[in-house]
Formats: sequence, structure tokens, C-alpha cells
Amino acid sequence: MLTVRELLRDLDVGVLAGEANLDAPVRWVHISELADPTPWLSGGELLLTTGLSQETPDEQREYIYNLADHGLAGLGFGVGFGHEKVPEALVAAAAERDFPLVEIPYDTPFIAVTEKAFARLVNEQYALLQRSIAVQERLQRIVLSERGLDAIASALATRLPFVVNIVLCLMVYFLGHLAPVIVQITQSAANSDSAVVGLVGFLGKLFDVVLPALEFFNMGPAIIRESPLDLGQFAGYALTVFGYSLIYTVIALLVGLLLFEDRDLALFDG
Repeated sequence: MLTVRELLRDLDVGVLAGEANLDAPVRWVHISELADPTPWLSGGELLLTTGLSQETPDEQREYIYNLADHGLAGLGFGVGFGHEKVPEALVAAAAERDFPLVEIPYDTPFIAVTEKAFARLVNEQYALLQRSIAVQERLQRIVLSERGLDAIASALATRLPFVVNIVLCLMVYFLGHLAPVIVQITQSAANSDSAVVGLVGFLGKLFDVVLPALEFFNMGPAIIRESPLDLGQFAGYALTVFGYSLIYTVIALLVGLLLFEDRDLALFDG
């Protein structure tokens, strides 16, 4: 993934603030002279500007605060146009927020920065596409060569490490039991105006919908009191758990296919 540090490497620029966050990922590079470009940005961009719309120190500080609050990766300030050097108010505000601020000299055109970033970002997307196509082609060859489901299963089994599978299973287990409790607690505190309670309640409802209803069937009373099981409820619970198992298994395999390239499928490639 492209970072601010990697993008600035070999470029004739100077870092004035935010050295601690130079490893922030760069999703895109954008050029703007608007006083507040954040409504047209998604976050993760490195913004390039000459500062034509920031004339007073207050405007310059507000400009940095808006960019930092919006989650931008950094600001590249081109000097030699509206400003002979980066204004001190910009540098101070960026240092206050530990926000990467880069001085781009007049002799370094913005296109030198954008071309380097776009080439790297496009190559990353192309490499991901190539890996996905390679995985699909190898799976097709396995099927067409009639090696059977055992070869496909062996190829897919190593997509996700065992430790990651265990962690995913534990997360589903604990969140599946915890979600109904969170929903119940937040409903009892419905009269509270706290934003935290509202956020926790929303997350609890989200987990309660997405994750299996693990609290639906409880064998405790049957074991302790030796009362007969309700086979209908037990069968419904078992089918629900089985269905969710299939869903999460498919998701885990798809994620593994994308993350771990085709290193194991090559073993089955004739």
C-alpha cells in the first residue's frame, strides 16, 4: 500500500510537520484551491494546493483543521505562486495536529507527484486483479482436469491460516452471545441521551442481525432439571447454526483466495 513516505521518496520536497504520520496510506492524490475542499473528498487523499484561498492566519489554521478532521493523508503546499514559503500558521497548525505537511518547491510540478502516485496505485490494483484471475484460472484447470473435489478442497484449505480461522470462530461465538445482551441493556437505557449508548445499541443490533442467534436455544435447563428437550426448537437452532457455518466458511474462503494469492494452488497446477 502506498504511503506518504513512499510517495515523497526521491522527490525534491521538504517535510515541515507530521513526521510521525508519514506512514499513513495514500488512497488518492487530489489538487484543489478551494477554501474547504473536504465536501468533495473521501479521506485518505494527499491534497496539493498553492494556498491561493488561504490569506489570513485564521483561514490557514482552519484549513489544516478541516483536512485533518476529514482524515486526509497529508497536504502538499506548492510555494512560488501565492506564497514564497509555507505560511507559519499552516506549519504550526499541522504540527499541532501532527498532520503531514510537505513543501513543494516551484521547480517541482504537481504532475510529478500525481504521476508517481497514480502509477503506483494503478499497479497495485492491476496486481490484485491479476492474482484474482490467476486463482480463478487455476481452479478452472483443476475442475477441467477431473482431479475431483479433493484437489479443490486441498487448494482452498490453505487459503486462510489456522490461527485466523480460530480467531474468526471465537469472534463469532462471543459476539453472537453478547449481541442480545447489548441490545437488551441499551433498550433499558433508551431514555438516555448519551451518544455512546446510541452507538453501542446500534452495533448490538447490527451484530444481532448479522451473527447467528446463539442465545436462541439453551440446553442448561434440560441438563440441570432433566426436563425433556423441545426437539422442534433444537432442530431449528441446529439448522440455523449449520446455515451460518456455511455462510462464514464461504466468506472465509473468498477472503483467503484474495489475500494469499495462489501459492498453494500452484501445487495442483499441471
